[in-house]
Amino acid sequence: MKARKNDAFLLTILSLLLLTGAGLTVLCPAPQFSEKENRYLADVPTFTGEALLSGAYTKSLDGYFAEHIPTKDAMREARAVCELAMGKALVNDILLCPNGRLVRCTRENGPAQAKNLRALDKVGALCAAEGLACTACVLPDQEALASLLPNGYPPKASAAEEALLKRLDNPDYWYRTDHHMTTAGAYALYAMLGEALDYKPYGAEDFTPVTVSNHFWGTSDAAAGIPQIAPDEITLYRYAGDEAAVVGRAGEILPLVSFYDMKKLTTRDGYGVFLGGNHALLEISQGSEDTRPTLLVIKDSYANALLPFLARHYRLLVIDPRYGAPAASTLIARADRVLVLCGESTLSGNFLSAIAI
Repeated sequence: MKARKNDAFLLTILSLLLLTGAGLTVLCPAPQFSEKENRYLADVPTFTGEALLSGAYTKSLDGYFAEHIPTKDAMREARAVCELAMGKALVNDILLCPNGRLVRCTRENGPAQAKNLRALDKVGALCAAEGLACTACVLPDQEALASLLPNGYPPKASAAEEALLKRLDNPDYWYRTDHHMTTAGAYALYAMLGEALDYKPYGAEDFTPVTVSNHFWGTSDAAAGIPQIAPDEITLYRYAGDEAAVVGRAGEILPLVSFYDMKKLTTRDGYGVFLGGNHALLEISQGSEDTRPTLLVIKDSYANALLPFLARHYRLLVIDPRYGAPAASTLIARADRVLVLCGESTLSGNFLSAIAI
């Protein structure tokens, strides 16, 4: 009898806690946009009889309550601390490495990769039909820092991939809290691409590094939720005359400082300082009198820090297929060369396969 009373007492306490949590979530929900996670949270699901019967409504409702529960950020940090205390180095697919470096572990999607590679072949065929050179560069994500990762973590790579990995295996080339390359890494990549894209890279002395932020926490930090991670710096490589750059989108000129959206530095999306983030289609030039050859860049966000360097040599047509873009054939007809550049993880999503060939 005493055991039953204890069970009933515990059930009552748990029920009260659940009801209190649900009530607070309804009355004091978390904001629609999570600054800590740098993403929008789930919306309140729409109720329909069909959704209720199929279970979709209750599943979506569970997701809403899980994402909007009060003190969610504190609970994420507590969970991360507990998992690290248990000896786990991986928190929400983020690997904690020496010196507080956070590395995002890519989950490969074979079918998606196959679709993207088939689409890349089609882009190459279109370029060949137009007599254009097409260069493809797939960046190796966190595998580039093999010297900092646990033994046996990086998967085996081909000889060509190994060569690129070694050239990019430099902690200064990658943010500690974000999956993108730093501006130093983008410059190193720019120098590597010179021969393939037929330009002579400018020397490091032709740029002036300007640190514009020392409080950048990137996507890996947002995903992990590990407290007390030191922020990154964001440094831009400026050069004389770069303020003459004209960046257009859908017929309008973007209000940037050269290639940079300084307002982004006051938000969680600090990497968005490069061109204001991702856009379906951008045109970058030195004005209407710019008669230089046109380079079509088909890219993901990994290329954003690289574009200011490429703009010293070419007019640029830039598309990110993930956000919709004109047909590739139309753009290739306007170009003199083509560069396809993305991170390896992007090939596991809807990247090139989304482009209209």
